[in-house]
Amino acid sequence: MDKTQQPYVIYMTSAPLTIAIDPAMQSDPFYRYKMRQLQVQVIGNGKMVRTSLTNLEDVSKDLHLPPSYIPNYLAKVIGAQAKYDKKKPERERGSISGEYPLPELSDHLVRFIREFVLCKKCRYPELTYSGQGNKKDVRMACRSCGWKGLLTSVKDMNEKFRRFAINNPPLKSNIMTTNAKKAPPGVTEAIVVNAAKSTDSESATTTSSSSSKNGDKAASPSETKKKADDDWAIDTSEEAAKERMETLVPDRLKALVANEKTKDEPAAEQLRKLLATKPAADQVVNDVIRLVKENFLDDAARNALIFEAVFSDVLGDLKKLVERVKVAKGALQKFITSNPASQRELIVAMDSFANKQPAAVRPGMMKLAPSILKFLYDEEVLEEENILIWYGGLVNKPTQFAKAAEPFCKWLEEADEESDGEGGEDEDDEDEEGEEEEEEEVVPEAKPVDTETLAEIDAL
Repeated sequence: MDKTQQPYVIYMTSAPLTIAIDPAMQSDPFYRYKMRQLQVQVIGNGKMVRTSLTNLEDVSKDLHLPPSYIPNYLAKVIGAQAKYDKKKPERERGSISGEYPLPELSDHLVRFIREFVLCKKCRYPELTYSGQGNKKDVRMACRSCGWKGLLTSVKDMNEKFRRFAINNPPLKSNIMTTNAKKAPPGVTEAIVVNAAKSTDSESATTTSSSSSKNGDKAASPSETKKKADDDWAIDTSEEAAKERMETLVPDRLKALVANEKTKDEPAAEQLRKLLATKPAADQVVNDVIRLVKENFLDDAARNALIFEAVFSDVLGDLKKLVERVKVAKGALQKFITSNPASQRELIVAMDSFANKQPAAVRPGMMKLAPSILKFLYDEEVLEEENILIWYGGLVNKPTQFAKAAEPFCKWLEEADEESDGEGGEDEDDEDEEGEEEEEEEVVPEAKPVDTETLAEIDAL
């Protein structure tokens, strides 16, 4: 896959984007068949490590295929074991054994789309599937160009997955239907338009028939034209049009029209645009809550959203980062500072993001590591304990970001030790004072010291 294109597989810490189903059409802004990026999460360790496909259900709906197809294809191509359990929660249903690089998984998913989802003639994802008798093959037919073929005729398809698809053909409920009132992603919009036209024509026919039954005379062409002229004999200025819009359009419909522009915009980009306007603290908090509800984000995904919106584009510019954090401080303290685990997740996200930057950018970003941590510590976004826990976990195998932040972390450790030491010294001083008081009670009155003894003491 071209490196300039959006990847088809991402980690769960990033919010999924809506991208073109056909990889060759990613640069076409008018391409209407869309799908969400597949999110994965590595769970377990050692021999028990698995790659969980957290939004498998959403991606399968976008591709109009059974959810079990994607994990089984990836597993059979890689040589791993696939698992799909419908009884589990959506985020835990599909997984494959092992841990794999994102580019490798993304390439395999692209290959699956080209082999099984796109029509072999017109390249549109308009295929329908039907099983043949005795599970010998699967028939494929394109609703766009009319192409028909068999699954066994597809070249270069993984043979193990071909047998799996023949033994488990897609059900009719997984295939796109043209009777749906609302077009799902990937369905041509002409279906909905034609349905609306047919509904309008039926209503018009019903109205005319009812009027004829009531004995009303049909309007002549001249009368119809006169009525049309009368309808247009109104103020057509921009102010009048806005006034009519405010009067006629319900508030609920206005909200839908306003949200239509931003529904496909990534959540992080929406939050970043809001921060650019420097809103009040409570407005930022409310917007984060709104985005979490709209995108069904858990705590980890919410923290990833906050990092991407607040830090990702300014991590190499300390001045901009300071301005951004001051605007988002209320939300950071509510969602990050309030939870020690969230604080460590934020540091890990900064660490991972900085280490993945190109070689030309990375040194400058690493140089700012101690300053960034100190600023977040001073602003009470990060606490000393959680910074030291993160740093202590990387002592044996530190990352470049952790090495760069070492001066600040060492300073925190020394300050902590000094505060503990001062507390111990105070206790020792109190004990010594108590002993001296006891000794003063029993020791007889001291004799005056001569000048030679005082000189020796001064010398010592």
